[in-house]
Amino acid sequence: MELFSKAIFAVYNAPKKIPHIQLTPKPSSQKWSTAQDHGLLSTPSHLLTNSKTNYANTITREDDDICFLHARKLDVFRHVLSKLGEEAVEARVVGNTLSNPHHKSLATFMAKNFFATNSRGTNNRWLNILQEVAKTDFNMVQSLHQNEIVQISKWWKELGLAKELKFARDQPVKWYIWSMACLTDPKLSEERVELTKPISFIYLIDDIFDVYGTLDELILFTEAVNRWEIGDIDHLPDYMKICFKALHDMTNEISSKVYQKHGWNPLHSLRKTWGSLCNAFLVEAKWFKSGHLPKAEDYLKNGIVSSGVNVVMVHIFFLLGQGITKQSVELLNETPAIIVCSSNSSALGRLGKCSGKLIFISSTVNMMRIKMGTTAHTYGAT
Repeated sequence: MELFSKAIFAVYNAPKKIPHIQLTPKPSSQKWSTAQDHGLLSTPSHLLTNSKTNYANTITREDDDICFLHARKLDVFRHVLSKLGEEAVEARVVGNTLSNPHHKSLATFMAKNFFATNSRGTNNRWLNILQEVAKTDFNMVQSLHQNEIVQISKWWKELGLAKELKFARDQPVKWYIWSMACLTDPKLSEERVELTKPISFIYLIDDIFDVYGTLDELILFTEAVNRWEIGDIDHLPDYMKICFKALHDMTNEISSKVYQKHGWNPLHSLRKTWGSLCNAFLVEAKWFKSGHLPKAEDYLKNGIVSSGVNVVMVHIFFLLGQGITKQSVELLNETPAIIVCSSNSSALGRLGKCSGKLIFISSTVNMMRIKMGTTAHTYGAT
């Protein structure tokens, strides 16, 4: 264990040109000794990168140095872990953590890995009992989630939008995962099921704007959502009529459930957030179709809404029903800072993920980089 700790310290506290840590096994022993190999990590970083990969215009030189050094240290540390062997519990735990960093993982998804890592048990009787209780709890929650997925799948199939909107995504389980990540308390089963419904419509409407609708049709659809009159959609194309009617019915149904459970009708707020989402989608559609490259500030300001985070958080607020007052609802309708911060992260995360907008998004990223005063660095030009 002492050697293991020293290896961790050496890898993560070494200078830029750190020596390669090579572990040599002692005969007939599970213990390992360290030897210093000054060759590998003193090699210039550009010689260790893949020369056939083009990193042009992606990150700054300073960012690259930091990212490369961190990645290289992780490689060395994984080498340390592999030499410690399968029997080393510490190696399995730390290796699992390296592969699934906390800021990119959810505890729910990592539970099975934890059980696998500690499958051999320990000499501590109470710890073993605790692990058995944890496994029982995990199995109960898993059963709950499976039942919720059945409900979502049934709702989605009965809704019939997958058949009517063949161009749109058909991913009910993926949409449910968002709800499961947002509402982790096992007691919030009904809320997870209900939250999945508006999340699915965010994706459907996004596909209408990004994939299928013409600009004229998108303008008409946006106006219809803002008016929210079910009897005033005759001028819409059939696929938009179907989508709007389903959105209208779903929103009214959720509003009714919230009113019955918490005594507040959120219909006005929900209608407003759907209208704002379509307005933001329309702005992006106009940018894309006209070839206009927005300023970084304009992109992020619009992205706060077009990310869909606002729609999700407004629905969560009313579904949970905690602290619903006139003042809190008015604050929610003005998009508070907590939603702005979450939406900004989501808007930045969406950059480069839509294959139909790669040129537009790439140009936007470049403009944002210039605005923020960073410089591009090119590697491995072919």
